[in-house]
Amino acid sequence: MGPFSFIVALLAGAAGMLALTMAKSTSLVGVFISVTTVPAAAFATIALVEGRFAEAASSALQLVVNLDEQSAGASPKAERRPALGDRLARPGPAQPRRVRREHAPARLHPPPPTHRILITNDTSRPPRPRSVPPVTNEELLRRYQAGGGRLAAANAEGAAVAPALHTAIVTCMDSRIDVFALFGLSMGEVHVLRNAGGVVTDDVVRSLTISQRKLQTREILLVQHTGCGLATFTDDEFSEELAEDVGMRPPWRTHAFTSPTLSVRRGMAQLRHDPFLLPGTVVRGFVLDIEQFTLDEIFVKSRDQSTVLNNSTSRPTWSA
Repeated sequence: MGPFSFIVALLAGAAGMLALTMAKSTSLVGVFISVTTVPAAAFATIALVEGRFAEAASSALQLVVNLDEQSAGASPKAERRPALGDRLARPGPAQPRRVRREHAPARLHPPPPTHRILITNDTSRPPRPRSVPPVTNEELLRRYQAGGGRLAAANAEGAAVAPALHTAIVTCMDSRIDVFALFGLSMGEVHVLRNAGGVVTDDVVRSLTISQRKLQTREILLVQHTGCGLATFTDDEFSEELAEDVGMRPPWRTHAFTSPTLSVRRGMAQLRHDPFLLPGTVVRGFVLDIEQFTLDEIFVKSRDQSTVLNNSTSRPTWSA
């Protein structure tokens, strides 16, 4: 092996050791291998032409070593597994994307839907317990927006403020009773006053007085019904329950009753003798069968009525 072969081998060995120890110097290794490969190829060709076969074989062997080192330096495996220090100093291609994701601002989500809150002047009222089911006022507003408002406007179109039939109906707030369907009424024909039980209270008298003196009503229908909730307790029982719950009894009465017939009769008598209602007001009373929806008319003795019908006598029953 000649001196050139020794130099070529020395440079190739240095390049090979550099390739094994430092993945960072891949480009530098390529330079060294290229520098040693070209002379080795040339020296092998010249030696072969001049007949120096031993030196040509040594140069050819060196050329094979250089090509193997070059292919090892360009290996995908070496590219995929850089040195630990190099990975810490320069992150791979996936790491910058991961860092950007970690520092990216959080995606903003829209706030949850809120519910409208009715604000009142009473700030001492405790918050509603969580166990109480929510009020369905949002459902009512949804139905209004879905066409309820337009339907109400169409029904009230052309109706006068004063009831066309000059009649006021007092009945229970029971949600099963459709007063307009029960009597075949249209919007603008009657005043409808509703409370728990359909009983005659001071507020009912107040509304009836205004209805008569300002809106020209002259007749009153008092309608209560069977199966009413006011027949399931007494005034004293309800007042005691409230006292135990809030610490005081209410200043008002529930007007609970045991018989709707008796309650209607007392309400009719009260209305006929009320000094604020107009003289000659026609008052009629009925008990509605909540299952069959038949009306049982109730009669009481009055100043201008000579016939008295009570529970023991027959009464006309109105059926649909």
